Amino acid sequence: SNTKYEHTLHWKEPPTLIVCEDSGFKRDHIESSVSFWRNQGYDFDMVIYRKNCITHNSHGAIVIAHDKYKLVVSEDIAKTSIDYTEGSINYANIWIERKHIKDSEVIRATIGRSLGIINSSVESDIMNKYDIMIYR
Repeated sequence: SNTKYEHTLHWKEPPTLIVCEDSGFKRDHIESSVSFWRNQGYDFDMVIYRKNCITHNSHGAIVIAHDKYKLVVSEDIAKTSIDYTEGSINYANIWIERKHIKDSEVIRATIGRSLGIINSSVESDIMNKYDIMIYR
């Protein structure tokens, strides 16, 4: 992992990224986000595109979907929930507000959050741009 990023949580093993295709994400936004984080020293086991995501809370995985359950409150653009044990992440869920689904920066930042990144020491960094709430 990268020294410019501040963490409170870590993945023991590289997570699988599960993308809910019915959410309307652009595949190249997902791929470029994965490449970005890989270049920063974070790895993913694999990226899986699912037609319908019924299951969240998938052990060892980050599930990214649109916010069909209206979990994102007021002015927030996305919500990330992370389940962890003693600082080690078990799984993460990302819900992005419908109007931000096609925003590649939001996708990159929410995936960063789900990797356990809180913020960056570089002021202009994407991880400082959005206030994305993390819930347990």
